[in-house]
Order: sequence, then C-alpha cells, then structure tokens
Amino acid sequence: MIIVNQDKEKIINFDNVKVLIVKDNEIAINFENEMMMRIATYATEARAKQVLEDIHRVYGLSELYKYTTEDAREEIIKGLDSVNQFPFKYIMPKE
Repeated sequence: MIIVNQDKEKIINFDNVKVLIVKDNEIAINFENEMMMRIATYATEARAKQVLEDIHRVYGLSELYKYTTEDAREEIIKGLDSVNQFPFKYIMPKE
C-alpha cells in the first residue's frame, strides 16, 4: 500500500514504515531506518486519531483484497468507498 501525504507532495511505501504515530494533532511516520516524517496536521488530536483509524481500515481491506474472490472484492470496495479511498492507496485528507 502507498500513502500520499496531506500536501500531495510525497508518496510513502507502507512496506518501509515501522510505526505511524499520532502526537498531539499530527500524524508522523517512523521508517525502518529510524527517520521520521510528519505527513499530516489536523485541527485536533481526535481528528488525527480518526485518520489513523481510517489508514488502519484501508490497510486491512487492501490486504484482504489480495486474497479474496471477485465477489468478495466488490464488498471490500464498498468498505473503501465509505472512507473515500481505494485498494492499496491512502490519500491523507486535508481536514
């Protein structure tokens, strides 16, 4: 899966991510090489945590998508549509 940062300037390969962190109202990534990068800032910490949960949902559905039948994939797409996302790609919301 890839993550597109909030400013739409960077694409991050999720395979290289060690940890996603919510600190205050920001979401940051800690990579396997220990480098950190802020990928989004929101009005509140609660909103940042909600976005983190959305990333978790998209990642889980994307992984499930790999191993399912065509019929099941249609249901997965519906789940991704609920957060305006696509399989294997998460675009950080502006707000």
